[in-house]
Amino acid sequence: GPVYPEGTKPAARLSLYSGLFRTVELDHTYYGMPKATNLEKMLVTGDPDLTFSIKAYRALTHEINPSSWKGDAKAYREAIDPVLRAGRLEAVLFQFPPKFAYEADNRRYLDKNYCLVSKVSLRR
Repeated sequence: GPVYPEGTKPAARLSLYSGLFRTVELDHTYYGMPKATNLEKMLVTGDPDLTFSIKAYRALTHEINPSSWKGDAKAYREAIDPVLRAGRLEAVLFQFPPKFAYEADNRRYLDKNYCLVSKVSLRR
């Protein structure tokens, strides 16, 4: 297609993509906890000006286990640290289920439970 010529190997895709776009959304981090080593490789593979919006792991938004949530949030924060330290994190995307409506109780829930992630400044 127009972004990846036919026969482009997966390892070359980020480099080609970053030549066309300034930021990339990482959606795969919703389906599996990201790994710092993989994100470090993406920092090197992509253009030095490429920034990242990283979707939150589903255990933080959809498949919440109250007994392990804080540990999952800490592990997620540690995993995205290379991108944060590099000053190339645009956003962390927390996608909640449709039933999670914009209501006072849900806003209080976010304020109480997501401070572990949000206390860390994500600004460059």
